[in-house]
Amino acid sequence: RIFMTVPGNHDFWVAGSPASASRSDQYGNGHMQFYAQDAVAALGGPSPFNLSVDPDAVFDAHSNATEAVARAKAAPENFVWWHQIGNVAYVAFASAYEWSRLAPYLAEACTW
Repeated sequence: RIFMTVPGNHDFWVAGSPASASRSDQYGNGHMQFYAQDAVAALGGPSPFNLSVDPDAVFDAHSNATEAVARAKAAPENFVWWHQIGNVAYVAFASAYEWSRLAPYLAEACTW
C-alpha cells in the first residue's frame, strides 16, 4: 500500500490555528517523525529531516508569544514532496506556511 501524507492544521496547533496556539503544541514535529515522507529535507544531507527549528528554544528566545508561534513550526522542507507512480505525479505540501516559503520547492517540483 502506498502512504502519502502532509500535516493538517491540527498537526501544527492542537486547537487548529495559530491564534489558539501554545508552547505545548507540536508545530508539525510529531507528524514529521511519525508519518515520515520522502520530503525535500532528505535532499539536503544525511538526515531525512530538517530539525533546525526547536519550538522550545523559539519560545525561550521570544517574549512575544505571537512571534514565537509564527517561528516555532518545523521547517517547511519536511512537508514538501513530489513523486511519480506510473504516469501519475503527486505533489504535496503543508499549507501552514506562507506561499513565499513554499514557492521555490513547488517550482522545482514542476520542473521535475
